[in-house]
Amino acid sequence: MEVDKQTSSDQRVTRCDRKLALLQDVDRLKKKLSYEENVRRALERAFLRPLGSLPRLPPYLPPCVLQLLAEVAVLEEEVIRLEEQVMIFRQGLYQSARMLVCSFCVTGGDEKTNLDKAKVSSPPSSVKLPSEDRSGRVTLTSISRA
Repeated sequence: MEVDKQTSSDQRVTRCDRKLALLQDVDRLKKKLSYEENVRRALERAFLRPLGSLPRLPPYLPPCVLQLLAEVAVLEEEVIRLEEQVMIFRQGLYQSARMLVCSFCVTGGDEKTNLDKAKVSSPPSSVKLPSEDRSGRVTLTSISRA
């Protein structure tokens, strides 16, 4: 009978130990979940921030993540700057092409006339003018004269 009492008390202790271990696991997992949620919110703020503003990065993020986010912010700014330069260059090319076509129309496309500007011939019957399509590419559109 004493053996039965000791066995049942051992089972209670074992059950209590298991319950305590499970509660500790639950607490540890809750902390880990909270940390992961905080990291996710920090990453969302970093990627959804307005352009031109520096991301506010919490110190609890791992150093490698902090470094990568800082690099992403710098690269985003560089991409924006380069896109603006491309747009300016496209506009310059478009204007240059228009001026070239207009000078071609006035001189009739004859290089000799274009050089000495002495005589002006009649404009050609059709002219290709530059135009931008929806993607921003400059293409030549043919226009016929009546």
